[in-house]
Amino acid sequence: MKKILLLLFLIPLYSTDLKKIFVFKDEIVSETDAFTMIGDSRTHFIFKMFEKADWEDESFLGKYKTSCSDGKSTIQNSGFGGSTTEDWLRYLKHPEMKKENFHKKIVLMIGGNDVLRRVKNWMKFFSTDKEKEQDLDQIHERVKEIVDILISWDKEVIIQTHFVASPSVKTKYYREANEAIIGLNERLLKTYANDTPDSKVSLAILPSHFPSILFIDKIHLNELGYQFHAGILQKELVRRCFW
Repeated sequence: MKKILLLLFLIPLYSTDLKKIFVFKDEIVSETDAFTMIGDSRTHFIFKMFEKADWEDESFLGKYKTSCSDGKSTIQNSGFGGSTTEDWLRYLKHPEMKKENFHKKIVLMIGGNDVLRRVKNWMKFFSTDKEKEQDLDQIHERVKEIVDILISWDKEVIIQTHFVASPSVKTKYYREANEAIIGLNERLLKTYANDTPDSKVSLAILPSHFPSILFIDKIHLNELGYQFHAGILQKELVRRCFW
């Protein structure tokens, strides 16, 4: 009986429209948006003291706005906490997905959760470095596929590199995760660092290490950390005339 009830519970979950499950902070691009941000919780949630904020807040990217924004005052936040490259590929390939849901200009930061979900497998006794390298190659290939889809939709893309966990976290799990994040960054740099003036894709290279004072927990930045993040990101936004 319990198995039947479980099956009945799962049926509506899998028959539900994927877009209703995968709901972003800002689901549809607005006429006032200068660009779209795609990613996981590091994009979705941005914090000020005692309140949630948005990337266009004057404490963050808002203070760097230039004439490139063409008078647009907001940023479409399409981050989704906990999302992976596999989630994004399922979403982007969904038959109801429309390229008009996102701005023509996109800032992307994805792949960190893929790493975190593989760490325990790499820590197993019989796991090898080869297995980890293969996993990182696969994560990188999925990032490339996401970018290729966006480019096929005539989007311009800035990819942000990843930063590792707070230095205050010294467990073996996060040592493994940090090493893998560096490995993923190396793959992104090798693929996308040599952009040309007419490239549709470029990198915003974040520091791989932020000091622990800039973290609100193990992997997410606090208000001061987001100010540093925004200050670094804005250089590529201005170079590409996104903002």
